[in-house]
Amino acid sequence: MGMPPIGRRRFLKTVVVSAGAVTLAGSLSGCGDDGGGDGDPSGTFPQSVASGDPRTDSIVLWTRLDRAGETVDTTVTLELALDEAFSMRVELSSPEIPVEAAHDHCVRVKVDGLEAGTRYYYRFVYESVRSRVGRFKTAPARDADVPVRFAIVSCQDYVGRFYNSYLPLLDAENDELDFVVHLGDYIYETTGDPSFMSASDERAVEFTDTEGAIALEEDGETFYAARSLSNYRELYKTYRSDPILQRVHERFPFIVTWDDHEFADDSWQDVATRSGGREDERDPDHRRNAEQVFLEFHPIARDIAGEDAAGSLVGSATESLFPENRIYRDLRFGRHLHLVVGDYRSYRPDHPIAESAWPGTVVMTEAQVRAVLTTRETEGRLPEGQTADVAFEMGGYRPYVDLADAAYADYKTALQTALTGAYTAGGAPAERAATLATEATAGAADAAVVNATLTAAGVALPPIEITDELPRGLSYASLGKSGLFGSIGARYLVVARHYDLWAEHRAPSAPHPLGEAQLGFMREAIDANDDATWTVLGSSVSFSPLILDVTPFAAQLPEGFPAEQFYLNVDHWDGFPLEKEALLRDVLRPRNALVISGDIHSAFVTDHDGEGGRAIELTTPGISSGNFRELLYGSAQQLPSLAGSPVVESVLTLLDSLMMTARPQLKHSRTDVNGLIVAQLDATGLEATLMQLPPEVVRESFYERAEELAPRWQIVRYRVARTAEGNGPIEMVS
Repeated sequence: MGMPPIGRRRFLKTVVVSAGAVTLAGSLSGCGDDGGGDGDPSGTFPQSVASGDPRTDSIVLWTRLDRAGETVDTTVTLELALDEAFSMRVELSSPEIPVEAAHDHCVRVKVDGLEAGTRYYYRFVYESVRSRVGRFKTAPARDADVPVRFAIVSCQDYVGRFYNSYLPLLDAENDELDFVVHLGDYIYETTGDPSFMSASDERAVEFTDTEGAIALEEDGETFYAARSLSNYRELYKTYRSDPILQRVHERFPFIVTWDDHEFADDSWQDVATRSGGREDERDPDHRRNAEQVFLEFHPIARDIAGEDAAGSLVGSATESLFPENRIYRDLRFGRHLHLVVGDYRSYRPDHPIAESAWPGTVVMTEAQVRAVLTTRETEGRLPEGQTADVAFEMGGYRPYVDLADAAYADYKTALQTALTGAYTAGGAPAERAATLATEATAGAADAAVVNATLTAAGVALPPIEITDELPRGLSYASLGKSGLFGSIGARYLVVARHYDLWAEHRAPSAPHPLGEAQLGFMREAIDANDDATWTVLGSSVSFSPLILDVTPFAAQLPEGFPAEQFYLNVDHWDGFPLEKEALLRDVLRPRNALVISGDIHSAFVTDHDGEGGRAIELTTPGISSGNFRELLYGSAQQLPSLAGSPVVESVLTLLDSLMMTARPQLKHSRTDVNGLIVAQLDATGLEATLMQLPPEVVRESFYERAEELAPRWQIVRYRVARTAEGNGPIEMVS
């Protein structure tokens, strides 16, 4: 499917209407009911209804008409009431809401003029057919001394999996939740990537516009990644067809942000990572399609000046898409909660280690390594009694040569030829292969990797003699990179101590992952709400340190695999360690903040205690997606040295204890579960309930037999007391 140029795109505009007086009416219905009327609401409103971004005086409501194949615009009627029976109707300034065919007949309407801390019920009507009834509660007034209770969710793969993790939100004990925060990966962008997804007859995704999709292949199996508007719309329509997800949307307002899979796995800005570096995957049109449909299918408040006129349409000036779009925002809930919703994907730079990097490229010369170590010594950040010179000698840095030196001209020429061939054989187009080879051999190169590369290519040059006279530095091989393409040693399984050194070297010139505008907004918003008991940052990815120490397994490791501490995922905040620490030190710890995060398909509770305060983090497991332990196993099989090795099973069996030992600030670690978190905040502290399910449970539906799940839930509760001095320690509640 084609796409209009960015300058001619038509955006789904938010209709703004104002609430007025309450009148008495006589219609009977209940929350989630079909609301009476004629016809089947599931046929007319197949994705039911949803609400989002509750504020003290407003809400955003959503629905979609099923007008398949029709290109005619129409209208729906919005009805709002104070009771389930709709006997206490709220008058609206403009209840007739336009529905545009250009946006797949999606409707987004902002209702303002509401009362703070009040429960409302709503429904849409089309040609006498009423939608199911939804409800929401507006945010309490800024000075209201009331607790705030909410759910934290992320990562809801649909393909071959079910949303049993949502079932507790339909129980009576959670009936009074104020809202649900969805931290991203609401959809997954493919019809079923066999590397981590397994379609079933009951839970599958199909695209009608396969020509507009991206055809991919894994182990001889063809599947598709979304690219066109049609592709992304079909994803949302399929995911939102789930009856349990619909019921949760009907019951509670959602506050959402995106992560990577709303566009592409481990994406940054408008760049996907599917090819492992073989191709340049920058594609702004693709990114804009993903963003447009995200906004069509989510009730997100677009806080735009001039939207206060009842019945007006929010203008398109700031509805523009990448690179001008903005979904970061903040919301206030009474005296005790100020929520900042972040956007980690739209502004961040590329992953520091390119997936196409040759392991032999030297990223820090000896002088640069010594400079960082000297700074650490001066600032007292080396182990007690250790000097920079001693640290260098103990660091295991690798001898290198300068390929720009005329003495190595023959090696440089041979390497360019060998690497061009290797990049081409690995799947890179010829022109890109030549460019990558030229870039890789432009400067200093790891002598051992040079020799290994030329030997593998059958080059007859004598190996470079590695002596103590050669300078020593940091190459991509030092960081864990062992191949030309792929995520291992680039985004996953990166040697932590060397990566930290390199990050310290890069930091002065590296762009901030949040972008300067978002970072400034965050600081200003937090300062403007410093009277709130709790500052909460919603981050799609985790701040928790995910370190795997394999040194206890040194004797079992395959030859050539280093016995080191590894960052498991530098696509997360671990990939920006200095920026992460600066946020904790300067913004989050001074506020004794709570960070809520997702994406990693694990349950973590983390104590970010440090100078100036104590920030707490809750990382929610995936609703249904494959857990982190399963994903790590799959990643390990990509490495020839680890594929089939018994040490993989040994390490993964002990993964949680190894991670908690490597970084004691991890107070709870479960990398093998699905589920969600329910949190409550008030003046006295934080209570968090982790509701965890074993992974096999998500592969079958318990929708009609939820009681059978009772013995399978693994429920753990934590509490953090809040005093005038700040946050207390994390305590497990029996």
